[in-house]
Amino acid sequence: MKIIFTFLNCQGIGDNVRGLISLLQIQKKLQSLKVVSIHVNFKNSHIGNYVLHKLDDELVEIVKSKNLKQFLYANENLHDNQIMDYILNSSDDIIHLNTNNFPDVNNISEDIKDFIKNLFKFTPEFEDVLNSYFEKAGRNFDIFHYRFGDDIFHNDSVNTEKIIDSIQQINSTNNCLVLSDSLNLKKELYDMYNNNKIIVFLQKPTHTNNTSDADAIYIFIDFFLASKAKNIYCWCVYGRLSNFILWHSYIYEIPLTKIQIS
Repeated sequence: MKIIFTFLNCQGIGDNVRGLISLLQIQKKLQSLKVVSIHVNFKNSHIGNYVLHKLDDELVEIVKSKNLKQFLYANENLHDNQIMDYILNSSDDIIHLNTNNFPDVNNISEDIKDFIKNLFKFTPEFEDVLNSYFEKAGRNFDIFHYRFGDDIFHNDSVNTEKIIDSIQQINSTNNCLVLSDSLNLKKELYDMYNNNKIIVFLQKPTHTNNTSDADAIYIFIDFFLASKAKNIYCWCVYGRLSNFILWHSYIYEIPLTKIQIS
């Protein structure tokens, strides 16, 4: 059986990656019951403009005629059984699906890490852009990521004092690159530090679900900058680690610390 996993803009890249990791783990669980191969389709996602990976033409045509089955969850539980039942009970040779299912973080094997890394081979044009941002960040940097939630795109009124204090208390040696969905926070940091030691990029934050191809590139610049960080520190309004940078910690083996702000 072939499973086509389609990346979708509506979920955000972090949720797509976590769902794909979970599906690769499910593939391993099923190997004694059913032979399953995983194929990734970026054609429905902005990220398809920036990666070299393409779905085989034959499968592209099949995707057009197949209904997309989605398994979407709003919690951190593992819902493997529902997905496994669907796969095992299907009589189709090809299944088209998407999920944001949460993986087993203790069983992200080296071959799964390599599978994800190999998906993210970039076009020469995007590689050049990304490298220019690495140079601006100083190559040797920590990332501080502050996620205020999707409402911030409509009302960016953030009290930045405690946020800035948290950066100053933790950061001491490396350059510090601050990623956030709050443009006001980044502007304030730029006014304070002028990109000396604490670095921000001032493009307007956005989400893959509500952006143009032209602006989506900045989402992926931030996302892949995190893959080269020495350390990642995260604060998230939802009280958990943000999916936007969580999976870098596992795939690229980067130390990740949850920031506590009282």
